[in-house]
Amino acid sequence: MSTGSTGSIFPKWQLAVLLGAPIAIGLGYLYYRKHTECLEDDPSNKTKKSIANLKGQTISLDGDDKLTQEQPENIGKKAVQLSPLEEATAHKNEGNVCFKKGKYDEAIQWYDKAIEICPSSNAHDLSTFYQNRAAAYEQLKKWTAVRDDCTKALDLNSKYVKALHRRARAYEHLNDFPLSLEDVTATCILESFQNNSTLAFADRILKQMGE
Repeated sequence: MSTGSTGSIFPKWQLAVLLGAPIAIGLGYLYYRKHTECLEDDPSNKTKKSIANLKGQTISLDGDDKLTQEQPENIGKKAVQLSPLEEATAHKNEGNVCFKKGKYDEAIQWYDKAIEICPSSNAHDLSTFYQNRAAAYEQLKKWTAVRDDCTKALDLNSKYVKALHRRARAYEHLNDFPLSLEDVTATCILESFQNNSTLAFADRILKQMGE
C-alpha cells in the first residue's frame, strides 16, 4: 500500500508545528519514499469519515443497511428473491448483529458468506465486508487475520481510512513498526491531520521505533 508523495503540500515547518519535529521527520521520510498511485482521486467520499477520536477505541463497523433485519434463519428462505449483492448485504447485516452482541466467531461466519457471495464487480461493498471481518478478528486478537483482511479491503479501496487505521494497529501488535507507521501516515494524510487520536498513534509508533 503506497502512501504517496505530497510534494510541497506539507512543508516541513508546517509539519513541525502540527506534529512536532520527530513526527515531521518520520512523515517526511515516508512522503518522499512512496509513490502517488494510491492518493489519486477516489470516486467515493465515504472513506473520508473520521475514525473514533478516543485513543485505543475500537473502530466501528460499516454498513448497517436497512435492506434486511431478518433473523439468520430467514435469510436462506428469502435468498432466491434477492440479487447476489442484496443477499451478501443481508449476510453482512447479520454479521453486524452478531458482532454487536459480542458473538465474534458467528459474525465472522456471516461475513465469510457475504464475501463469498458478493460479486467482485461490487468492490466498495466487498471492501466493507473484509473490513468488518477484520474488526471481528481484532476483537479475538487474531492480528495476522486482521492485517490480511485489511489488506484485501485496501486492495479494493485504497483510501479506506478505517482499514488503514486498523491495519496499522495490527502491524503494531505484530511488532512491524515501519509498516504501522506507513499506514498511520497515510491515515493522517487522508484525515488532513485533523484527528488527534491518529496523530497520537503516529507519535507512539515513532517512539516505539526509536526504542
